[in-house]
Amino acid sequence: MIRAKLMVLASCFVLSVIPTSSSYGAEKVGSPAPHLVIKPLRGTEFDLNVQKSKVIIVHFWATWCPPCRKEMSILSEIYQQYRARGIEMIALSVDRPRELDAVREAARDWTFAVAMLSDATTNEFGTPASLPMTYIIDQKGLIRQIFTSDGTELSKSSLGHVLDTLLSKQR
Repeated sequence: MIRAKLMVLASCFVLSVIPTSSSYGAEKVGSPAPHLVIKPLRGTEFDLNVQKSKVIIVHFWATWCPPCRKEMSILSEIYQQYRARGIEMIALSVDRPRELDAVREAARDWTFAVAMLSDATTNEFGTPASLPMTYIIDQKGLIRQIFTSDGTELSKSSLGHVLDTLLSKQR
């Protein structure tokens, strides 16, 4: 059991240090959000450019990543609390397509959109260099916060603070 947990944590670390050929990681707070078009497991196509009048949460995760699964419960609570105020959320699984059943099982109780990153028709985010990774995008399409496993930690309080600030600006 301990060995299995260490292997999973090592996998998360390895993913965080593997360089990618995409532009991932170039996104910075204050810069325009990369374009993303994807079909969620349930629902209609999600086009980030169409969502620009809303605050958007874009979360990268995997079923095999324990910190990701922990954050999903926080994100689920936050989405329930803030969706009536105009936020949208999409969780992008970096699992391989053959793991679709595991992704569906993990996401069955979540009410926000979940998609396989491999299903994106447009993905200017690229593949994340580490997991979990969460972007908060404002109503103008600008990145306002990035939560990472090795940087600013995502918590109900920290995410709620960012959302309250952004949503109060639209009044």
